[in-house]
Amino acid sequence: KVECVAPAHTKGSVAVEVTMNNADYTNNGVSFDFVDDALLATVTPTIGPSSGGTTLTLKGSGFAFSPNLRVRFGLHSVPATFVSSTEIRCVTQASDVGDASLSITNNGVDYSSASVKFTFRGDAQVAAIIPLAGSATGGTVVVASGSEFTNTSSLACKFGSKAATKAEFVSAVAVRCTAPASDAGSVALEVSNNGLDFTKDSVQFQYLASAAVSSLTPTSGPVSGGSVVTVHGFNFVDSDSLHCRFGGNGAAVSARWISSSKVEC
Repeated sequence: KVECVAPAHTKGSVAVEVTMNNADYTNNGVSFDFVDDALLATVTPTIGPSSGGTTLTLKGSGFAFSPNLRVRFGLHSVPATFVSSTEIRCVTQASDVGDASLSITNNGVDYSSASVKFTFRGDAQVAAIIPLAGSATGGTVVVASGSEFTNTSSLACKFGSKAATKAEFVSAVAVRCTAPASDAGSVALEVSNNGLDFTKDSVQFQYLASAAVSSLTPTSGPVSGGSVVTVHGFNFVDSDSLHCRFGGNGAAVSARWISSSKVEC
């Protein structure tokens, strides 16, 4: 076995021969291919959890369909999947939190210059949500509290199997989401910093069938207040958040659940 460094050369296939006396070369015709230099231009997404598992789409030029196609993150590399000469994909491994310079190789030896960066963030977590329930018609604004939330354009919330919706960054420990319409029932609310990798904490949000008021008993009372009013209707749910409101701008008062069709306040 001998090693030699390939000189600059035009694109194409050439034979590599060896000499021991600087005069007589082998004549076996084993070929070496000079190909375009691989160049990385962009990576999507640009951030992901330090636990790994993020599928990255990398774009550039000079990518080759090769069993040696790999992407390197700093000092560590992972296999890449060829899509076209301008696009490849790979999956991140677990890594320390921080920026990693990306480079690619077509042959497992020669890596491109590291001009693109990917940022490993601490794994986001959802610990609690407020409120815990909302109308099945959607539109409930929910604040999810937790940790490692990042202010990105891809910050998203996902309610069960519904399509992800854009989230509003509040702080590293809180984001605000708007629930989409859904069938009545409980679903997990998860958050993603990059629109792809969602938390797996399974904090439950309950979709409630729309409640309605049909009648009151009594229908009047003194301005000094104190009247106990029975509210008749349907789809009332026993909840710590059960309240009645008198007037569009009136203060909410606690209500007592009697049945799905009756509450007192």
